[in-house]
Amino acid sequence: MPCYVTYKTFGYVDEKDLKKIIEVAREEGYRTYNQFNGIEFRNGRKQFGLLKTEDGRYQYRSESQSVVDEIKNKFNRQQFAEGWKRKNPGWQIKKVQVGGYN
Repeated sequence: MPCYVTYKTFGYVDEKDLKKIIEVAREEGYRTYNQFNGIEFRNGRKQFGLLKTEDGRYQYRSESQSVVDEIKNKFNRQQFAEGWKRKNPGWQIKKVQVGGYN
């Protein structure tokens, strides 16, 4: 009897951010595998995928939300830091903290 894995959708990413997501995943130790309808990422037992949709975006797909959140959080921190550096040249960022108070 075949075994089917149920993948859930945990958000979307635009095609323009795809290269940065791949870089973040590789920094975290994931290997990438191109599929006919997206990209699969594996790091030991942890895995997730980006499934291309008809509107040009990619869906985060995985069995576990924690795996996707790990990549999304690191990507969002990098995006925030890059935007902040553009707006505040000459300043240096020591730590990006998500949530809480500064």
